Amino acid sequence: IHVLLDGFIGPDGLPPQDAPQAVRSDIQEFFREYDFELYNRAYSQYHATEDSLTRAFNFTSDDANLFTKSFLLHENFSINENRYFEFLHKRGYTINIYQSESVDFCKAAPEAIGRCMIYTIPNLKTVRDNVPTALLRLKILVSNLFNQSFLIGQFLSSKNWLLSWGVTLYQPRALEELGNDLEDTRSGAYFAHLLLPHAPFVYTQDCQPDYSSESWERFPARPLMGNAAEIRAVRYLRYLDQVSCALGELGRLFDRLRVSGLYDEATIVVHGDHGSRISLLEPSWSNRHKLTPEDYRDMYSTLFAIKLPDGGYREHTEPVALNVLMSRAAMKISGKDRMDPELIEPSEEMPFIYLSGQSPLRRQDIDIFAKP
Repeated sequence: IHVLLDGFIGPDGLPPQDAPQAVRSDIQEFFREYDFELYNRAYSQYHATEDSLTRAFNFTSDDANLFTKSFLLHENFSINENRYFEFLHKRGYTINIYQSESVDFCKAAPEAIGRCMIYTIPNLKTVRDNVPTALLRLKILVSNLFNQSFLIGQFLSSKNWLLSWGVTLYQPRALEELGNDLEDTRSGAYFAHLLLPHAPFVYTQDCQPDYSSESWERFPARPLMGNAAEIRAVRYLRYLDQVSCALGELGRLFDRLRVSGLYDEATIVVHGDHGSRISLLEPSWSNRHKLTPEDYRDMYSTLFAIKLPDGGYREHTEPVALNVLMSRAAMKISGKDRMDPELIEPSEEMPFIYLSGQSPLRRQDIDIFAKP
């Protein structure tokens, strides 16, 4: 079982204030309760979903071939090569995918895919039931109509007053469907990409959508990076609620698997793709002399946890890149003690990340968790 939580910052990436640190303890306690190995200092070398996942699922930190969206109407981001899925398929797994429209995992390794569930949200009923005013409902629906088209989106990119209202939300039915399919087959591989705790931050701690908050209406999803300090503080409080929501949803799935007798024998991977991205500055090359340690952690710290059959809780404190952790996870799934020839682990040199605004990219050697 593989769950990708979009925008989930790692425990050691959370800000030092009381509220984030309380959630840090909740994260650690959650994974302790469910017998995971937790990597407190996991990080992505990229702050963008497409680049991070393209590298992670192919076990590489390649600085070339930046991921780009196809210039076609209704064309979604897609992971077109996926060595991780191919690796699982060669070992007899049929992969069932539960994903949003934001990133397409079903195009890669089509021979390995058993089911591809794509959920679309928001829909008319969701917006009608949860958005408090007619004007706000209209903004959301119109902006999502425009966001369906990349070309129109490019043409109207300067119209932030319109496009910033675009939302893609978590769909609870994804984990429900995953649980149903797993209980029916009791075998196979199950992959879910959940848009939690990703912006816009409309969910309460118990996963109820709340569009009434002034903080959400004033600070929509885009732009998310480059916040004034007071806006960053407000956004983080909303973000932390969605972290709690995400843990609650995972807990309900795991408890269901315990009742069905599947939990102990399951291998479960849970991770993010980048940090919260609620930073004071954008992680651009031009800002490299201004970026603070917190800016780096907001962008690049991410969650990674893995549960093995009959495993126990353990915390790892070393900084490890996401692509390296994906390679290690594949090795553990294969049940081998030594590295498989197909899984050439990226070099674990000095921790490094890539800043945006460079062509070609240049690595920035930095341990984002080091004390300033």
